[in-house]
Amino acid sequence: GAAFAVAGGRRLLAVVRDRSEQERLRVERERFFGLTLDLVGVSDLEKGLFRQVNPAWTRVLGYAPEEIIGRPWQEFVHPEDHAATAAASGGAVAGEEVRGFVNRWRTKEGGWRWLSWNAQPDRTLGVAYAVARDVTGEREAAQQLRAANEELAAMNEELASSNEELAAMNEEMTSSNEELVAEMQRRSTAEERLRASLAEKEVLLKEIHHRVKNNLQVVSSLLGLQAGTVEDPAVLTLFEEGKNRIASMALVHEELYRSDDLSRVGLRQYLDKLVRRLAGSLAGDAAVDLVLDLGDIHLNVDTAIPCGLLVNELVTNALKHGLAGRAAVRLEVRTRLDQGRVFLRVADDGPGFPAQIDFRGTESLGMQLVVHLAEQLQGELDLEPGPGCAFSLTFPLRKS
Repeated sequence: GAAFAVAGGRRLLAVVRDRSEQERLRVERERFFGLTLDLVGVSDLEKGLFRQVNPAWTRVLGYAPEEIIGRPWQEFVHPEDHAATAAASGGAVAGEEVRGFVNRWRTKEGGWRWLSWNAQPDRTLGVAYAVARDVTGEREAAQQLRAANEELAAMNEELASSNEELAAMNEEMTSSNEELVAEMQRRSTAEERLRASLAEKEVLLKEIHHRVKNNLQVVSSLLGLQAGTVEDPAVLTLFEEGKNRIASMALVHEELYRSDDLSRVGLRQYLDKLVRRLAGSLAGDAAVDLVLDLGDIHLNVDTAIPCGLLVNELVTNALKHGLAGRAAVRLEVRTRLDQGRVFLRVADDGPGFPAQIDFRGTESLGMQLVVHLAEQLQGELDLEPGPGCAFSLTFPLRKS
């Protein structure tokens, strides 16, 4: 009886130890299930139903474990991968180990993830232990690499074709370059001849302006000699006014002769010299307070000559009448350029223009010239109201 009790106690101890070992293994398995990042599952070999899955299934596919357990793989695998998956599952049922099998699984949101499977069947327990790794990124990268390689191959073919075209173009360009060099040499020679011809013409034009100025000065001198024989003051005044008009035209040619630009006259320098010469010639011993506010304006010859003659007449009129019975006069000459129009103003502080006389209808030769020259310049001439005498003129700036 005692021997039987001892034997029974040993068997009971063995059973307890076996159960303890099984519990330890279960705890280790649960711990492994929870820690691994890969998808781990236990499925039924016969029906393919999942018995247990780890939390990684939720992270990768979005399903909670209870949404997977008890359901077959056919509900999750892509329809195009059913046949291959069934073949791999059949091999596992037959006891074959599965290595690196890849198929697509549907996520809870409706997308697809590529999974690479390793599975080990246990026919004794009728289950398969499987581990899957998400290889979606690797598959997409491989697909992109294949597409890039195909695109690169196509580009290489296109490049080879382009190289042939480029070689043909190089031959054509070589021939064209030779023709271009020859044409450039011909043009360079022609430009040198043109520059030489232009330089000759500029010298000739300067000489023409110089001779015109000298001839006008000769005419002015002849008028001066003739004036020396005249005793009538009125006639003598006419001679002096004629000399001043000729001098104003001669001054234009003098400015052009001294200028680097033979097509334009600097109005500031021209009027400064003209007004100062007239003041020195006509004022005598009287004092002239000159106010010159002259803008930086350039006129072509066809505009400068009538403009100079007009200023000559207005300044002469201002000095003649402004100094009548007076020892001093204030004379203002102003110019400015505004939006393509030249503004000219000549004013004095003398007795002014008689209000009852229309300056456009006067018999004075000087005023008739002023009106005519303003029309020649296509300008607008006005007599400003107020003390003294102030004429203003605006006319368009013509291009050279």
